[in-house]
Amino acid sequence: MHMDKQIENESLSEDLLDGSEKIVVVHGGFEVAVTRADAAKILAGQQRWEAEKQRRASAAYHAIERYRQRRNQHHQKAALDAIHRCSLAESSEHRLLTVLRLIEFAPSAIFWPALDGHRARVQWAMEKARKPAWAFFSPSQRQFFETLPPLVRVFRGCARLRVRGIAWTVDRAVAEDFARGHRGIRVPEPVVASALIPKEHIFFVTNERQEKEVVLKPRQRRVIIEPFEGV
Repeated sequence: MHMDKQIENESLSEDLLDGSEKIVVVHGGFEVAVTRADAAKILAGQQRWEAEKQRRASAAYHAIERYRQRRNQHHQKAALDAIHRCSLAESSEHRLLTVLRLIEFAPSAIFWPALDGHRARVQWAMEKARKPAWAFFSPSQRQFFETLPPLVRVFRGCARLRVRGIAWTVDRAVAEDFARGHRGIRVPEPVVASALIPKEHIFFVTNERQEKEVVLKPRQRRVIIEPFEGV
C-alpha cells in the first residue's frame, strides 16, 4: 500500500480527519477516492505493515545467525521459514529483491534453498541479462574461469527433485559432499548429477568457499543422474 505525495506530506491533524472531503490516494495499487478520515486510516495501516515487515526481517536475520552458530536441520528450516515469511509480506515484483537482501551473506545451505523458491524470476532475470557476468569477475574469479576447458564437466549433489538447479561445481568430491548432507543437513533421496556443458554457458563462477562453484545459464541440458549411497 502506498500513499501519494498529497497524503504522505500531511500530518494527521484534525483537518485530515474531517470526513467530508474526498481525495485520491493509491491503495492496493489502484487510485481510489476516499475521505480524509479513511486516508488517515490507510496511512496508519501502512505504517503498521511496514513495522511488521521490519519485525519479520529482523526475525529472519536472527534465524540465519542461529543457523550459522549451530548448523543443523532444525535451524536451517527455521531460517528458511523466516525468510519465506518475509517474501510473503511483499508484492510479487519485490519478493526476490527482499530475499536477496536477507541472504546476501548467508551460508550456502540457506542461500541456495531460499533462492530456489524464486527460480523462475531468477532465470527470467538471467535470460534478460543475456550476457554472463564475465566482465565483472574479480582477478581470482577470472583465473578460475580461464583454467576451465571449452567443454566443462559439472556436478551437482542434491535431492533427486532438485537436479535442475543453476548452482553446480566442477569438483565431483564437492558434489558428493552436498549429496552426503553438506554441513550436517540430511538430503532426501540423494543423487549426484553431472553434465557436459560449453564453457560459454557458465554465467558466474566462485571459489571463495573452496567449492569450485559455477552458476549455469538456465536452459535444458542432458543430465546424468546417479543415486548416491556414500556415507
